[in-house]
Order: sequence, then structure tokens, then C-alpha cells
Amino acid sequence: MHPNCRSTTIAVFDAELMEGMQRRAVDPETGKDVFVPADMTYEEWKKRFVDKKTSTLGAGDNGKIDSSNPKYKGIVKGDPSDAIKDYEKEIRNLKHERAYVIDKSGKLYVSDGSASNVSIEGIDLTEATITHNHPPDENGFTDSFGKDDFMFLSDHPEIKEMRAVNEKYTYSLRLLKPLDISYNEVECGGYDLAIKSGNYDEPQHNAMEWLKKEGYIDYERKRIDK
Repeated sequence: MHPNCRSTTIAVFDAELMEGMQRRAVDPETGKDVFVPADMTYEEWKKRFVDKKTSTLGAGDNGKIDSSNPKYKGIVKGDPSDAIKDYEKEIRNLKHERAYVIDKSGKLYVSDGSASNVSIEGIDLTEATITHNHPPDENGFTDSFGKDDFMFLSDHPEIKEMRAVNEKYTYSLRLLKPLDISYNEVECGGYDLAIKSGNYDEPQHNAMEWLKKEGYIDYERKRIDK
């Protein structure tokens, strides 16, 4: 350091340091103090204690959604997994997000949203299989499940499988244990993996790989054949 340069020292709160730490918050229904993860943001607190369960999927970060309701399309015949893969071919290159939901009885629903997310409110998601597409973001690409997807999964542990597609990949996950952590912690964990691997270009994928490593999800990403 040059002797005439000014410098300062700042604290670094990484995922390892924040793990297990809590702070006080207020439960709006009871008015009493509750303890929440120390890195929980206001929006995450609001979703958990004030808002309804999120119904939004997407690569985005809690952006605006189009007010379109899912439409019932009939009963899926045959293996739902085969049907889902056919629908994924249709939506892979769309410029807006579209979701397909097959519930436990085989009923098929479709919903169209915005360029960054889509709502599937009003469907019984118990043991449902869900797929949707992620259009390219402003940088031209999304690499895995985003924050909206994480918040949705956190609120809906009852689903069987969540899937997504983009122009290069198909990715899927199944929840193995409750997501009792904030997305900020997941991002920090993904960044730790990026430091070790040198892959800084896929933050969403790194975040999902960290969740998989920690035993929260069964996660897979496959590159499509052109």
C-alpha cells in the first residue's frame, strides 16, 4: 500500500459467519417478538408473516407479474413425465414465462406471465409436477432456478417436482427438507462454491448446487442437444 493512500477495514459477513444467527422481529398477528434468521430481508419477512403464500415462479427477483389466472386444459393421458417434456419443447424459446402444472390426479393447467415470472395461484399443488421457462435476461441468459423459484419452493414443500427450461438447459429439483434459510444465505453459499470452482458466470446454478450439497434438494441440470 502506498504511504499516502487512505484505507479502511470493513467486516465481511459470509454464509459461515451468519449460519445459525438470529434476530428479533415482530409477528403482526400476535404483536409478539419472534426470532428469524439474521440475514432475513424485509421482503422475506413480509412474505412469511404478512402476505399469502407466494404463487410466483420465475428467474426474476419478485418483480411484477401479469394478472392472468391458470387455465384448466384437461386430463393428461399416459405418463405425466413424458407430457411435461413435450410441453417444455413448446416453451423453451418463448419471450415470456409460461408454466404448466400437472396435479396429482392428472389435471393440466397452463398460465402465461411476464418476461421474468408467472403466477399459478389457485391450484392444489399437492404432489404436483410443475415446469416453466426462463427467457433470457438483460444479460442474455439465465442459468438455473431464481429467487422467485426459491421463495415459491419454500412456501410450497408439498409439490412433487419443479422443473424449468431455457435455450440451453433443462433443470429440475425435488425438495428433501424444509428451506429454513434465506435466499441471501443460499447466494453466499453459491459464491463460496464459485470461489472454489472458478465458475463466477452461473450464480443461480451455483446457488442450487450449494443447496444440493447441503442436503436441501435433489437437483439436476442437463444441457440440451441442438
